[in-house]
Amino acid sequence: GALASLAAADLALNGIPVDMVYLFGAPRAGNLGWAFFYNELLALKNVTYRLVNQRDPVPHIPYTGITFMRGYHHVGIEVWLKEYDFVQCNDVLAFEDCRFSPTCFYNEDERCSASQSICLTPTCIHMHLGYFNEASDDKLCKAGC
Repeated sequence: GALASLAAADLALNGIPVDMVYLFGAPRAGNLGWAFFYNELLALKNVTYRLVNQRDPVPHIPYTGITFMRGYHHVGIEVWLKEYDFVQCNDVLAFEDCRFSPTCFYNEDERCSASQSICLTPTCIHMHLGYFNEASDDKLCKAGC
């Protein structure tokens, strides 16, 4: 997920149109300046969908607690996969509202995956490896996915 956002930014910077970006279980990839640059200056926010599988722990890292200009932030629009349903999470604060706040996570809707505490049980870790019930790690896939 993080590499896909970096690749999309690189393409956009080099004048190559980016129609759609899907990030599966992406961690927070950069600081507030990076998220603003990606979302607003490169105008990639509305074409980037960040899918989060229920209680997947990876989208909650790196965790910083206090975010003022140094914490990590997400890019794109979150789509929270919750059992057999999904929620598109658009109720986020604008960059200007977060810029000087020590506790604001820019671009994270508190009603979605951010409402969950970080979970490190084997069940939650498996949620990172199995989006849409497809194993994404060859070690877990007997058929050689």
